[in-house]
Amino acid sequence: MVDESVTHEFLLESEELLDSFESDLVTLEQDPSRADLVVQMFRALHTIKGNAGTFGFAKLEALCHSGESLLDALRNGQVRLDAEMASALLASIDTARRMLSSIAETGDEGEPAPAELLASLASFH
Repeated sequence: MVDESVTHEFLLESEELLDSFESDLVTLEQDPSRADLVVQMFRALHTIKGNAGTFGFAKLEALCHSGESLLDALRNGQVRLDAEMASALLASIDTARRMLSSIAETGDEGEPAPAELLASLASFH
């Protein structure tokens, strides 16, 4: 059994990383030349993904992996950010927040990310 305080720290850190991710995404939409933001966003999802895996939250881990793959393509110049991609990334953040809320309330992630969202994230790269 994982210590409740450790889980609480995971939830707090994940929320902070999602807040930063969302802020960085808004800034990136306004200034697509900010490659540094893509790196920060990638690191945020990578951290959440790794921590989710450590805690056994496979659904959250899979969602973050999908977003991370898209950000990797963005970071490597294989794709360019557009409004549709930004919307999919924002939807993934909303879904991750829902999962974190469920973990906080019940100890379980709840429903997996919608298949349509995962397909949307994958379709860009």
